[in-house]
Amino acid sequence: MPPNITADRIRRRGSPNEENPNKTPHLTGVQLLVSQPSTYIRRPQMGSAFAKKKMEKASHKIVIGVAIMVIGTIIVRFTTAFTFSGAFHWIGRGFDACWNFAVSPVKISAWLLVLLVLMALALIVGVTYDLVISRREPSSNDYIKDTFDGLIWRWRYTYGGGIKDPWCFCPECDGILSYSVEDVSSFHEVGCRWATNLFCDHCDRIVSTLPGDQNNIVHRIERLIDRKIRVGEWREVVAQHTAKS
Repeated sequence: MPPNITADRIRRRGSPNEENPNKTPHLTGVQLLVSQPSTYIRRPQMGSAFAKKKMEKASHKIVIGVAIMVIGTIIVRFTTAFTFSGAFHWIGRGFDACWNFAVSPVKISAWLLVLLVLMALALIVGVTYDLVISRREPSSNDYIKDTFDGLIWRWRYTYGGGIKDPWCFCPECDGILSYSVEDVSSFHEVGCRWATNLFCDHCDRIVSTLPGDQNNIVHRIERLIDRKIRVGEWREVVAQHTAKS
């Protein structure tokens, strides 16, 4: 039987502490593994685990983002297609129904047809007047009414723009006034011989007495009207009458 060389060598070398206490003991591979297990045990790598977990979170976010984008695209496409197709469908059907109704033959009495035509004409005239005539800028030809001497005066214009037929009306009932001229020379100074009484039949009283005869009064009112037209005061009067009406 061959001798135990390893045991013999260990016995011949003896205990390391007996030969040289300060000498570092020589250990075999088996003894080194047993005496220093922590040197050869593989520790877990923390850095690789953290990176792996981070990559997993990033991949989850990417998957969630892609899923949301796909779902949103599907919803938008479906909603848009449904809305526009449905709207155009109903609009088309509405036009078809109106056209079919418009071209379909209808039996109607002649008097009713004439009445409908007259009503349509009246509507057209009213709309035209409201859009064109009533909204145009006022002109001096609209100045046909004013107040002088406490009386309401109205007049018209000739084709040449002259003042025509001015006369006065009662400020209480707006009735046209009649007149009478009397000689008042014995009561007034020279130059005021005549006076004109303006009488209202509706109110049954003399509304006003103005100096001069009827022609003098009318000519004086014409001069007052002409002055307002020339200086532009007629605009304020027309604006007041338009606001009241």
